[in-house]
Amino acid sequence: MYVNIHLMGIVEYYIIMMWIMMKTLKYIAKIALFSCRSRCRYNSTFRYDGRKNSQNREILDENNFKDIPIMAYSVKYSSAYYGPFRDAADSAPSFGDRKTYQMDFRSTHNFYAEVEADSQEGADFIMVKPAMAYLDVIKVCIRSNSFTYSCL
Repeated sequence: MYVNIHLMGIVEYYIIMMWIMMKTLKYIAKIALFSCRSRCRYNSTFRYDGRKNSQNREILDENNFKDIPIMAYSVKYSSAYYGPFRDAADSAPSFGDRKTYQMDFRSTHNFYAEVEADSQEGADFIMVKPAMAYLDVIKVCIRSNSFTYSCL
């Protein structure tokens, strides 16, 4: 029997990462619940995985927070606009960048799938960021569905 050690390492890494992700999603949902217990007006967390919105919606509904809307970070492009704000708030990344969870600005059509996925998972409104540079995306989103949009 032939076993590729490298492939096994990739499979093991994938299984470990999925386990970590599932644990993280549970904690994100708990944070959403604690925020609502602290009288937040809406819920929104960074985009980590597509199932985040549905898990947040489930835990909020189970704890009688059905009226708390969820804002999805569906359309957040990587942009140089964020730099001055991060510098002013002293929140620049200490290493790397944050492009891994931001959309590539060169791809103009990948937002459709993100908006649709978040709508299926219980998001109540969608964030488009940075809004000023992506007015065309906002226009298409508004015409294509009946969501409320938060444009920052």
